Amino acid sequence: MAATEITIIGAGPVGALMSIFLARRGFPVTTHESRPDMRRVDSPAGRSINLALANRGIHALEQVGLMDVVSPHLIPMRGRMIHQEDGKQELQPYGNKPEEVIYSVSRGELNKALMDAAEGSGVVIRFNERCESLDPAARELVLVDEADVATVEVGQRVEIVAIAYPDQPMQGIVRYIANTAKIAPGRQGLSFPVKIDIIDAGEVILRPGMSSRAEIFTRQDREVIAVPIQAIIFEEDRSELRSEYFIFINDNGVARKTKVEVGLSDDEYQELTSSIDSNIEVIVGPDRELRHLLEGDRVDITRVEL
Repeated sequence: MAATEITIIGAGPVGALMSIFLARRGFPVTTHESRPDMRRVDSPAGRSINLALANRGIHALEQVGLMDVVSPHLIPMRGRMIHQEDGKQELQPYGNKPEEVIYSVSRGELNKALMDAAEGSGVVIRFNERCESLDPAARELVLVDEADVATVEVGQRVEIVAIAYPDQPMQGIVRYIANTAKIAPGRQGLSFPVKIDIIDAGEVILRPGMSSRAEIFTRQDREVIAVPIQAIIFEEDRSELRSEYFIFINDNGVARKTKVEVGLSDDEYQELTSSIDSNIEVIVGPDRELRHLLEGDRVDITRVEL
């Protein structure tokens, strides 16, 4: 019997940590995050810049083998300083012994380490996907990428995959797009209802309450140059309102940083609209390694034909 597919909303520290535990127990996990990937894009720290890490958090990180990664970012906090009205200061220790402290840790660095570990455990993280509504009774979850809403049109091709039939996509078309957005109960986000006609269900037997995922093909190009999405480096300079995309090319064992222009992408590949030589070797690797790679670094390459 196939393991139950798990959907987690939010790839913050808690969501990423939970996804690691579930994935290591054999569950297929997909996590949806409304923000862009903070490992590739400069993004806000969240609700706070730093977190306080105590025994419970340390124990959880030890369970997933991340304390060695997080430890260099820890700053010990021995207590809170109380400032009296008369100017006197009083340190109130967090523990009864000198070694009993809690630690301050960068929320961003902790989150990046957890997302690296999650993806290393097989978790799929989908960024820029906001949860607009959730119906637990119907097992229906509506996720909208705000950047793509304006590109949906009537008549576009759709693939619908029911969770019960993961290898049998159904074919459909967009029949209707609402003119007015709706507010999901208890939420601030807006969504535009879209109706889809299934024109070829194949051997799939749909039943009320089945959970499904629909992919609307807003544009489709053929015969394009594309690279694995893990090869793309995104850099942004907000002060100069500039954003650029790069890839690293293997030049006889030396990494060469190359600026590229990008087009369409899916979950695996990114289209390149700028021209590159056909016989180059593009460097692909885990983001935790690739984001520290510099122009001119020596690299050890394992070649993979795509």
